[in-house]
Amino acid sequence: MEPLESRSKISLGFKKLKHFVDYHLHNSILIDTHNPNLDTIKTFDNRIIEFPSEPWDYVIGIILLKKFNQIANKHLIIHYMTIDSIMGENVKYNIHDELDLDMELEPDKWWDKDSPTTNDLELTWEDLNIKDNGIFKPKIIQGGIQS
Repeated sequence: MEPLESRSKISLGFKKLKHFVDYHLHNSILIDTHNPNLDTIKTFDNRIIEFPSEPWDYVIGIILLKKFNQIANKHLIIHYMTIDSIMGENVKYNIHDELDLDMELEPDKWWDKDSPTTNDLELTWEDLNIKDNGIFKPKIIQGGIQS
């Protein structure tokens, strides 16, 4: 990972990444966009995230590296990431370059946008009140022991 700006700007990049993982990836159903059961699965009360092929760990890792770099692109660059899962029997995949994927990715999809957007939801960081406020404003709270 390589920082591109000041510490407060890097914090914004991390905040955006954390929000995307915690609220948009966590507990989502990851599915191949060509899966014959997709229409049925879309009726479930879950977030559905479509991938351009069967979402095995390596494909997920490359697409997420691409998405993470889009989200954090003004603040930091992620050069490398490791991914594994219980479903993949904890085999670790080291992802160095999104170009390692052996398939052509369609342009202008959710993984190409600096937003919390996935294929099923259009949002902006401003909608979530996650934005650059420009200046560091620490909040001072009174502490100590009172007698």
